[in-house]
Order: sequence, then structure tokens, then C-alpha cells
Amino acid sequence: MAVNWGFLGAGFVASRGLAPAVHAATGAHLYSVASRDAARSATLEPEMVHQSYSALLEDNRIDVVYISLSNSQHLEWVTKALEAGKHVVCEKPLGMNAMETRSMFDCAAQNGRLLIEAVWGRWHPRYARMIEIVTAGDIGEIEHIETSFTFTSEMTDNYRLLPEMG
Repeated sequence: MAVNWGFLGAGFVASRGLAPAVHAATGAHLYSVASRDAARSATLEPEMVHQSYSALLEDNRIDVVYISLSNSQHLEWVTKALEAGKHVVCEKPLGMNAMETRSMFDCAAQNGRLLIEAVWGRWHPRYARMIEIVTAGDIGEIEHIETSFTFTSEMTDNYRLLPEMG
């Protein structure tokens, strides 16, 4: 039996990353997408397009909801999805601050659902190797880790540059 996915949002990461992965995965089915633009939702090739985020969450055929909305919308829609009985995979950052993030994990626990933050680096081979080295204990006890990740971007009009949007 396939796990039915519903997507809230049909932007770049959803269309270029997760939708192709769900289509290719054995045991996964992209059942529905809801976004601000139904035509854009359809380009992800779901079985159906819901006309609103709420309608998608009300659909009892959906098992897991993937949320790739703007960061400032995560708390609202993650909470609604969990309360609707869905497991949730949400793009990073999960919350706008630690309090929002804690609230979402508390909601997941209260509803007996999984909540996963889609942090791609977690599954990167370098990260796996780091875990392997630390677990082996060959370098001793870790007292402090400091990392950074940066890249040059030509973005000038992306919503991520607006503080209120996260």
C-alpha cells in the first residue's frame, strides 16, 4: 500500500526536489497538491489538485503532508496538519524561533504524529561520516562544535530576504 502525500506549496523545492523523489519512490504516491496557483500545482503531476490548503488537510486519503510555504506560515499550517491527523515533513527552518518550533513538536506529540524538518544536510555523506567518526570515539569527547554554511547568491527579490517572512 502506497503512502499518499499531499503538498502545501508548489514552489522550487517542491517541484525540483520532493515531487520527483515521491514519484520515483516505491511505496509513495503524490496524491494531491494545493498552492496559490492551481495550474502550478498541476505541474507537479499529482493525482488531484485541491483548491485550498484546508481542503487538502481535510482529505482523509492523505497520510503525509509536505509543507514548503514561506517560513512565516509554517507554524499555522504544520499545526493544522498535525491536528488533522497527518504526519508532516516541513521545509527548514521549521519555525521562526525556538518557541514556535517547540510548539509544533508539542503538537506532534499530542496528536501522535511524526514531524520532520526537511534539512537536506542531515543525509549528506559528509554528515554521515562525521557521525561515524564521533560515534567511534577515536577523537575523544566533543566539547564544542561550530559550523557554518554559506554560498553566494544573486537573489534580490526573494521572499526569504524579507525579515517578516523568515
